[in-house]
Parts: sequence; structure tokens; C-alpha cells
Amino acid sequence: MVKGDRPAVMARDPGRLYHTGLLWSLVLGACAARNVLLVQMVGTGSHEFVMRRLGEQLVQRGHRVTQIRWLHAFSDLVPANSSVEIISRRVKNAALRHRRFDAAGVFQPVSSGAWRGASSLGVALDLAQQPHTYCEDLLGDQRLLRRMRRRRFDVAIVDVYCNVCGVAFARALRLPVVGLYVVSVVGSEQSNLMGLVNMPSAVVAQFTGLTPPMSLLQRLHNAFVILGFKLVSRYLLAVSDIYVQKYHPELPTSASLMRNLDMALYNSNFLVTQPLLLPPNMQAIGCVQCTPPRPLPQNLETFFKSSGEHGVIIFCMGITLYDPELIPVRFIERFMRIFSRLEQKVLAT
Repeated sequence: MVKGDRPAVMARDPGRLYHTGLLWSLVLGACAARNVLLVQMVGTGSHEFVMRRLGEQLVQRGHRVTQIRWLHAFSDLVPANSSVEIISRRVKNAALRHRRFDAAGVFQPVSSGAWRGASSLGVALDLAQQPHTYCEDLLGDQRLLRRMRRRRFDVAIVDVYCNVCGVAFARALRLPVVGLYVVSVVGSEQSNLMGLVNMPSAVVAQFTGLTPPMSLLQRLHNAFVILGFKLVSRYLLAVSDIYVQKYHPELPTSASLMRNLDMALYNSNFLVTQPLLLPPNMQAIGCVQCTPPRPLPQNLETFFKSSGEHGVIIFCMGITLYDPELIPVRFIERFMRIFSRLEQKVLAT
């Protein structure tokens, strides 16, 4: 533990116990209406989509929900006609000083790098540089801070992926904080701070493409990837510390902020993921983005029924990666060649 940090578990703290009870009742839908703040990471449309769906489900349970998000290149693909109040932000980047943001202050995801074969650690390191931009925008905006304080929120849910400053913003509002993990928690830059201890020889890290059980070489590869994520984590925390201490010196270090999340939500389910050891304050809530089935349009209904007993495969690469202008032709040809060999019909979205 870093000198000066608060202990990670404070069982005798009545305030902490109240926060824990409030958060669990919020998740279980058994409490009175609460005022909830959602703090989005700077990044991809899929993260925003999941957070929006979570907020809409909270609204259905009688809560009031406000979401702070940064505009990105795929913002138009995430429905804006929502029961969640949305506060959209742009960073100041007219001089193009900040990488990955255009002159209008809109984030440009790293989609093209994924198709060029960029390494997972390279993508993570690229994302870890974004705090230089959005931390200044979020923590340095005193008007936004005063505005949010007047709202008198009860709790903040923060997408914690590369978003330590989002946690700091919620703590500056003196709110209990729920961390949201949209992607895998294994090997992520915050997992070790949250107390997630899983052996790299048995549990596959995110973005590796590996599946258990692993060979010896695959275990070594997995261990090096997790080590790399830890190094990225240290860099991310160091960058975030600059802005946390600049604008809110009353707050503890970034590592302490992440270590002392009141609760964490994990968008997955034990039925569809590998066995994991989760901390006692982490709750699996997947699939957040799933909705009750609705009747299909007639053209899709006809297409699905025409497949007969073989069924249909739905092929989706998500909001961020599926940009036809970014996908090399060789990948499209490879996809089509593989699909043509299948007995099932394929719907690519």
C-alpha cells in the first residue's frame, strides 16, 4: 500500500457500509429513486452504447440518470433519443495539439490500427495517452463541477477503462463510485488495483486471442501481455496523477482512487466467460446491452427462414471496427470466402 493511502477495506466505517448498502440496492432495484451520474470514457461507441443501456435500465427502475460523454467519430451510431439525460463534450483542439482528436475536438478511434495488425499493447498505450487531453477538460472545468454539484447526485457509475480522471471527478463531487468494466477485467490496467488476482498460466488476458487451455508458449505470451498491461497501468496512473493533483490536491493518488472503488460491475456472465476469481465487491451483470426479442422486419424474417435447419450466423465487429472505409479488401475477401463454405446463411452487420 502506498504511504498515505486509505485501506482498501474499511469494514468498521459506517459511511462505507451505507454506501455499500445503497449500491447493492441500486443494482438489485430495491431502493427509492436515486439520482445517478454516468461518466463515460473517451473512446469507442461500444462503451458508450453499453453505458447508455445501463442508464436506461436504471431509468426503467425509477432512477434519474445523467451521462457525461465525449463525442467520437461514431457518436451518430449510438441512439441519442434516450431516457438518459446526455451531456456531450468536446475537447479544445483547434490547434490540433492533441493526438486522436480532430480540430472540432471529436475523438477519432484507433480502428485503422487494429486492421493494420497493431499489437494489443500498442493500442492500449495509445489509449493511455488520452488522459493528457480529457483529464484537462474534465477536471479543469470548474463550471461543470459546480453544475454537477447542484444536481445533488447520489452515486456515480464510471467506465473505468483508461478513465482514472472520471473516478477523480466523481470523488471531487463526494460521491460513492461504482466502476463499470465493459470489456474483460483480466489483464486490464485497473484489475490488479481492484484486487483481481488470476494466474496468467490459467486465465487468458484480454486482446491476446488465446483460449484456455494454453500451451507453455501461449502461457508465456499471456504472461508478457499482462506484464505489459501493468506497465501501461503505471504510465496511465502517473499521467492521471498530474491532473488530479493539479485540480484536486485534496484527493489521494490515482492508484488509491482505483483501489478504493466502492463497487464494480462487470459486463459479462459466468456462463459465457472463463472461470475467474472476482473480488467480493465486483458483480457480473452481463449482458447489459441485451434486450427482449422483437419481431423481425419481413425481409430478415424471410432470409432467416430460408436457411432451413442449418440456421443463421450473425457476424458483427461492433460499432468502432466496422467502418467499410478502414477494412482492407483482403479481409473482406477472406470473410466472404469463409462464409461461402458454410451451410448456414450469414448476416454481417
